[in-house]
Amino acid sequence: MRGIFFAIAAFGFSMVAVAQSEDRTTGSAARDALRQRIEAAQRELTATGASSCSGSNCHSGGTPRPGEVFLATEWDLWWDRGQGSHFRAFKTLSSDRSERMAKILYGADAVAREAAQCRACHALDAPKERQGGRFDIEDGVTCEACHGRSEKWLGPHQNADQWRRKMTAQQREAAGFLDLRDVVRRAEKCLECHAGTEEKRASHALMAAGHPTITLDLATDLFSVPLHWKDRQSYLSESEGSWYHARVWAVGQAVALRESVRRLAVWAASDDPPDLTLFECYACHHDLDESKNWRQRRGFEKTPGDPVWESSAALLSRPLMDMFLPDAQAAFVERLAVLRKSVSIHGADRSAVRQAAEELTAIADQLVAKVAACQFDFERTMRLARAVVDRSEEILAGGYRAAERAFRALDALYRLAVADSAHKPGNHDAIMKTLAEFEGALYSTEGKEGSAKKEPAPQRYDPFLVREILKKLAVQIG
Repeated sequence: MRGIFFAIAAFGFSMVAVAQSEDRTTGSAARDALRQRIEAAQRELTATGASSCSGSNCHSGGTPRPGEVFLATEWDLWWDRGQGSHFRAFKTLSSDRSERMAKILYGADAVAREAAQCRACHALDAPKERQGGRFDIEDGVTCEACHGRSEKWLGPHQNADQWRRKMTAQQREAAGFLDLRDVVRRAEKCLECHAGTEEKRASHALMAAGHPTITLDLATDLFSVPLHWKDRQSYLSESEGSWYHARVWAVGQAVALRESVRRLAVWAASDDPPDLTLFECYACHHDLDESKNWRQRRGFEKTPGDPVWESSAALLSRPLMDMFLPDAQAAFVERLAVLRKSVSIHGADRSAVRQAAEELTAIADQLVAKVAACQFDFERTMRLARAVVDRSEEILAGGYRAAERAFRALDALYRLAVADSAHKPGNHDAIMKTLAEFEGALYSTEGKEGSAKKEPAPQRYDPFLVREILKKLAVQIG
C-alpha cells in the first residue's frame, strides 16, 4: 500500500502543485488552466470500470454503516435495477430517435453509438488503451465519469484511514479523484454535459436533428438522480439543514452564469460563425398566430428576425448580485447590455462581446466564491425569492427559458428550502398553490397518474399570464 501511495505522489506531483495554487490564484484564466490540466491528467489515466465499485463490501448490496461517510449502496442506487438514467445513457443511443439523428447529422451509414459527439456525454468514452479489464461502455455515464478515472485511487480509497486522514485533498485530486462533495465542483461537472463545453457542445445542428432540449437546475435536478450520497457531507455546518438547498441553487446559478459567458468569450475569440444555440430558441420557434404572439404585442428589442442572446442565466443571477456583489451590480448590468446588443447573427461585434464576456466571467468567479461560502437562512432565502418575483418584467422579457429558470429558482428556494424548514409562513399553502399554477403555465404532464412526467411546454407560454402569477407570488411572499 505504501508503494501505491508513493506512486500516486510521484504521478501527481505537478497536479498537486496546480491544485494547491487554486486557492492562491484568482481569475478565469487560472481556473480554466487548472481545469484543462485536470482534464489532460484524466485522459492519461485508465478507467477501471463501474463494476470495480460494485463489491458487496464496497458500494453494492451492503448494509448502510452508521458513522460512515458513504452509504454502501451507491452502485445499486446509480444502477437502479437497470433503469438508472445515467446507467442507461449509452443505451439510449440505440433508440430509433438516436439512430435517425445520427443519419441526419453524419450520413446514411452513421451509427449513433459510434459517433464521438454522442459518446462524449452519453458514456465515459475512454480509448482502448485506457480501458481496464472491467470497463464496459454499455455502463453509460459511470462512477468514473463523475468522480474521476480510478486507476490511481481505487486501491488507496479502500483504506479509510489512509484515504481520509493521511492523504490531503490535493493528493486525492492528483490521483485523479474528483470530490463532488464540493458543490461548486459538482455544478461544474454536471454542466459539462447539461450545458456544454468546447468538447461537449450541443450545437444547433444537433438540436435541429431531434435532440431534446438540455437544461440543468442543480438544486431541483439532483432529485431526478437516485440520491447515492449524503447531503450532510456537503453542509457548511451541522446546522445548515434545508438551507443547504438554497445554497446549492445559488451555486448552480452562479456557475451556470460563469460558464455561459465564458463560452461567449471563447466563441468571440474564434473565427467560428455564431451557433444559433447562443440565442433564445423560442424567438424563432413559436406560433405565428397573431392572437398568441405576445412578441409582436410586446415589441422588438432588436430588428425583427434578429434573435437576442439567450441570457436567462444572467437574468436569474441579478438577485444574487444584489445580495452578494452589490458594488459590482452596475458593471454587471452594463456588460449585459453590451452582450444583448453585440451578440448577433448579423455581423456580431466580436471585440465588444469578448471584452464584456471576459469581464462578466471575472465577476461571476467572484459570485461563485461568495455564494458557495454563505450559509443561508430564512431571511436570506426569502430575500432571494422576493428579488426573483420583483424582477418579473425583466425575466419575462427574457422569454420562456428565463421564465422556466425563475420557476425553478422559486421551487428550490421555497419548496426545498423554506417548506422543509421550521419557518413556514402562515400562508404557506397559498404560496404552494401559486407555485403549482406557475408550473402548470410552463409544463405539460404526460404519463399515468402518480407517475406523470412534466415536460417543457413553450407552446403554451403566455407571459401575460405568468406576470399575473408572479404578481400574486410577490404579494404572498411579501
